[in-house]
Formats: sequence, structure tokens, C-alpha cells
Amino acid sequence: MKNIFLALILVSSLSSCIISFYGLTNDYDTLSETQKKEVLALKSFEETESKKIYKINAKQLKSELKKHSKSIVYTFQNGCSSKACKPMFVYENYAKNNGYTLFLVMVGYLHLSETLEQNFDSPLFVVDNEYYNEKHKSKYLRYFENELMEKPLDEKPKEYLGSLYFFEKETLKNVYKELP
Repeated sequence: MKNIFLALILVSSLSSCIISFYGLTNDYDTLSETQKKEVLALKSFEETESKKIYKINAKQLKSELKKHSKSIVYTFQNGCSSKACKPMFVYENYAKNNGYTLFLVMVGYLHLSETLEQNFDSPLFVVDNEYYNEKHKSKYLRYFENELMEKPLDEKPKEYLGSLYFFEKETLKNVYKELP
């Protein structure tokens, strides 16, 4: 009986360790085979489709931003429950009503279905951790954001600026925590 009790404690401890590792990487392995087929390499922004997912790096994105007079890049975690996180259609409506091109960039795949179940029309992008040769989300996201803001890749932020990047052409104008 004592051994069974110890075994249950061990199994419980190991399962909680496994759960706690979610979110540390891009969590691609949490996707179903069907969802994995929806993740595509970005060939061209002109060929993107609604609700399809395209791997992207900041260099590709900055190149596309040059083509638009005003853009918003929104980086987000699927399933975010913060009051600052709004449904995708809110960002689409804000962009449309204010003359912005919108780029929705996921920071990983965990809870992808929560995003896909929403009502929106935009393609989705996901930070390409392989481009940054980094498996840890905190690092590849920092590299992506720094490259987007034209900072040295390994520079650590002094404070959290936000996840809404407002551009005119490829020039960053503002970073906000919430829509202005």
C-alpha cells in the first residue's frame, strides 16, 4: 500500500512537471496533425489566406511593411485572458476604421484552437523560431521584437513596452499595450 501511494505521488509530480513545460517553447508538438498541416512557410504576402498560419521572421515582415503606408503588428499568445487581449475582430475593425494594414503574429502554438474559433478574416502569422535558431519562446520572441524595432537581437528589454507595434512604412512610430 505504501508503494502504491509513493507511485501515485511520483506520477502526479511528473505530470505536473510536464504541464509546466508548456509555453516555454513554441509548443508545435501540442498541435493535432490537421493543425500542423495548416502551418505553412511564407512564400508571399499576396498569397496568404484567411486563418491560415504562416511562419514569419521580422526581416520578412519589415520588408512587407515598406509596402503599406500604415500598419499594425500585433504579437499575441493564443488563449490570452488578460483584459488587454481583445478578440481578433476588434483589432481588424480598429485597423480597417483607421486605415491600417494588420498583421496578427502569434508567439507560439499553445491554445491555437482558441484563436481559430474566433470570428476574423485575417491570415495568422507565427514567429519562426527556427529562423532565430532558438527553441525557447522568451528568447526567440525577444529576437523577433528587437529585430522589428531595429535593436540588437540579444538586447534585453528594460521594461515591457507592449504588443501592438504601429508603423508608417517600415518605421516604428509607437508601441502600445492596448489599442489607443
